[in-house]
Amino acid sequence: MLEKTESNKLLVALICILAVPALLINLDIMPTLGDEATRALVALEFILRKNYIFSTINGEPYYNKPPLYNWLLVLLFNTSGRADEWILRLPAVISLLAFCLAIYFTMKKHVTTKIAILTAFAFLTFGRMLFYDSMLGHIDILFSLILYLAIYSIFYFIVKERYFLLFPTAYFLTSLAFLMKGLPAIVFLGLSLCVTFFSFRKLKGLFHPAHFVGIFLFLLIIGGYFLIYNTYNSSDDFLKTLWSESSKRTAFENNWKSSLSFLFIFPFEYLFHLMPWSLLIVTCFRKDFFNIAKNNSFIIFCLIILAINIPVYWISPETRPRYLFLLFPFIFVILIYFYFKEGAERQKLITSILLSVAFIVFVLMACFPFLVEIHAQISYKYLKASVLLILLASTAFLFFKSGRKNLFYLPLALLIARIGFDLFVLPERATVSPEVKWKKDAIASAKISNDLPLYIYKYSFMKHNLSYYYTIQKNKMLVRDFVGKKKNVYYIMETFYFHEQPFKKLFEFQYDGRQYFIVKSE
Repeated sequence: MLEKTESNKLLVALICILAVPALLINLDIMPTLGDEATRALVALEFILRKNYIFSTINGEPYYNKPPLYNWLLVLLFNTSGRADEWILRLPAVISLLAFCLAIYFTMKKHVTTKIAILTAFAFLTFGRMLFYDSMLGHIDILFSLILYLAIYSIFYFIVKERYFLLFPTAYFLTSLAFLMKGLPAIVFLGLSLCVTFFSFRKLKGLFHPAHFVGIFLFLLIIGGYFLIYNTYNSSDDFLKTLWSESSKRTAFENNWKSSLSFLFIFPFEYLFHLMPWSLLIVTCFRKDFFNIAKNNSFIIFCLIILAINIPVYWISPETRPRYLFLLFPFIFVILIYFYFKEGAERQKLITSILLSVAFIVFVLMACFPFLVEIHAQISYKYLKASVLLILLASTAFLFFKSGRKNLFYLPLALLIARIGFDLFVLPERATVSPEVKWKKDAIASAKISNDLPLYIYKYSFMKHNLSYYYTIQKNKMLVRDFVGKKKNVYYIMETFYFHEQPFKKLFEFQYDGRQYFIVKSE
């Protein structure tokens, strides 16, 4: 037993060490994707306009998100003197590591240390996170971390009946989350508060004076921001947009066919996103599930948080996996908790077989560099591939040697696989993906304008990625000229505008399926 404990400590240390390079190698090799450019552009225009309250994109009001995350980017951009993809994605990496630490330190109070560590590792290495979201500069990981702490504080303080700590803490953290993403923060907190106090038979606590202190603190922070905002621009459109951004993803704003199909697809889609850790769900199919859960009040809390919050997203066809990051730690701790409970031997056997298949898949994937054509120029390609193959094969061997029961080999294998992804898949994408050419053309278009102003011509559609690369290249805002009558300036326009005036065409390029000209007005 002592030998096994020491072995696990070594594995934990190795996983922690590998996590850093796994998350950072080639982090900036791909151009901006998804909402990354939007977050960066708002922050850059804050800096260039020297106005950190009123958000704009291309000089026009931007209402979709409050500014807290952009303020963080402003701090990073100013501190580092850079605004490239690596700096843009760094907050997501730091937030993920901080989230894992938060999971460990909060959960070890209520489950065994082993379960707490594995839950943190599960959140770090589940498929969707490890191979997609952890390498993008989105809001959602930090947003979810803040709200996770807010919801955990409900449980931590309700069992102690320390309401003057519970409500101000929960509402303060929720106000920060609101200043990142708007109304979803209130939905999470409101539902979680109500169901927790109901389940713990303490409904009267909702009317405790401390609750009104918490609400006042929330309104003070949010109201204070909007009061200042109103000195620059009316908040009416801002608040309407925040409402529409949240409501447009619900079943009420989508056709019934897509809503109905999503109801069926949702559980299977998330089983896929949470792979391979979702394989542990097999061990939860046991007759004594609720009897075992009742023995741990924290597990009951996790179940009720999931039961009240998941349906909101289950009926929302526009839900993205990153919107539910907050809930995944509660899922993982339940799965791992029941995996280590006695009984359900048949289910555990099935789980061990499924995990064995996963390890075999990892090893087979490590063979890809030897079997498929790679267009990217990768130095010491076969040496790197050989080392990765040996490491994954060794990890798989040790897992089988442990009787297919030691879960610590799973995050270790996943991190090795992520390093392989960093070394081979990301360079390949950077070689063949159209986004790379779009980025080069965007930078070239910025260089053409020299010292003369460049404007967006009239209503030409402009991707935020294109504006972002112009802004970091020229350190100037790319703004729109709705009239289009300026002389001796450059315009970026969609091609159908070209014949409106005798422009001189200087450059032609495509960006995300649209054709653009860079022209000079004489």
